[in-house]
Amino acid sequence: MSLPGVLETDVVVIGAGLAGLAAAEGALRAGRQVVVLEKEPQVGGMCASIRRDGFVFDLGGHRLIPRRAKVREYVCGLFPEQDLAQRSPRSRIYLKRRSFYYPPRPLDFLRHFGLKTASVCVWQGLGACLEQRMRPQPEDSLLEWFFHRFGRRLTTAYFAPYSRKLWGASLSQIAVDGAPPHLAGEDMATLLRDFLHLSASKEEKIPIGHFLYPAGGIGRIAEEMAGRVEGKGGVVLLGRAAGRVLCQPGGGLVVETRDAAGQKEIFGAKKIVVTAPLSDLIHMLHPQPRHDVLAAAASLRFRGMRFFNVMMEGPAALPAIGLTVPEEKYVFFRVQEMSRWSQENVPASKTACVFEIPCQKDDALWTMSDEDLLERVLSDMKQMKMDIRDRVLQAFSVFAERSYPFHALDRRDHVSMIYDYLVTREDLVLAGGPGLFRNLSMDRAIETGFEAAEALEYPAKIRSLLRFD
Repeated sequence: MSLPGVLETDVVVIGAGLAGLAAAEGALRAGRQVVVLEKEPQVGGMCASIRRDGFVFDLGGHRLIPRRAKVREYVCGLFPEQDLAQRSPRSRIYLKRRSFYYPPRPLDFLRHFGLKTASVCVWQGLGACLEQRMRPQPEDSLLEWFFHRFGRRLTTAYFAPYSRKLWGASLSQIAVDGAPPHLAGEDMATLLRDFLHLSASKEEKIPIGHFLYPAGGIGRIAEEMAGRVEGKGGVVLLGRAAGRVLCQPGGGLVVETRDAAGQKEIFGAKKIVVTAPLSDLIHMLHPQPRHDVLAAAASLRFRGMRFFNVMMEGPAALPAIGLTVPEEKYVFFRVQEMSRWSQENVPASKTACVFEIPCQKDDALWTMSDEDLLERVLSDMKQMKMDIRDRVLQAFSVFAERSYPFHALDRRDHVSMIYDYLVTREDLVLAGGPGLFRNLSMDRAIETGFEAAEALEYPAKIRSLLRFD
């Protein structure tokens, strides 16, 4: 039954990131009416691109490596062939005044540390991963996960500072399922095998070290997806922050939103797909869930990120497409050179860098002025022998309060409680990294969106989405 002032549709999708847009397109294919609500002024979520004065800035260094043919064919179908490049440049990690490949390469250690130290790292890593394969040991934390795959020495020198700066926590405080997606299935044995080109190629995979990147920024993927949604009759509304989600006694849902001016809009839907943070959804629901479910949602934590975007004159400033900088004496954790990702990201004879600064809302790094932060960045770059002070044109910040779900040791218990509450509901479907409270690769995020669209039609599939993978 329609309510006065309520805009009725079949499906409301909360969030216009990759998962939300994939879910919207899947629902449209099934003949549903769809409205997508996005609180930001652009689509893409954490895979958006920000454009200013002819420059393109991604929210970090996103690589699309579609491991399944379905996702690869879908993404390739969004673009003319010349607009989607298959690229292979690797990032590097800057540690102790040296630049290493990331993920690590055996010969890279040999070049920087000499035969003895490099051999110890490789031999120790091989021994640890082979022992784990033959006699698996329990892994309660990410520290043990790295030990069993790469050995103690490499973990202590290489992975531990990386994770500590990114998450603001030690490896022993992070759950095993918080392992970086790009290291899934990797250990010292696979790295050595890949280096020696002994891997059996699989038709559905992009070649090792390669990824897809669209000309003009990673955000173009979501932008093309949104265009497809609208072309099929869907509605994508930007600057619409979802508020309360009212569960009607007779069935159906009502989603309250407000635009940037504070104007209220109300949408009625038979079902909703939620890619917004899982904790937000639980607190948006009315009537409210049980107290223990609310408490579980309140315990979930996210890591924030400040993206400091610097426009510059001249050629590329970095020795690689990007650098990871784990040492705490430097203010930024990663820096990406946008002109190396695609020359179309910058005007002629110019370049640009995105400095990623992990922090939490309202802490010192979050509240620091752009002017003061620029001075810190310039000073750090000079210490790293990359002086860019005389080349800077402009700089500005973009803030992401909830960049990545934090996988605390007790995270699975809390998320399981929420999943158990939601799994019996056929009108609420989760998708995407924040929605499922997982750190997902781009291709997996798109895949969960399509799975969510299937679950709208076949509720039994909801259970397969609410699993730990």
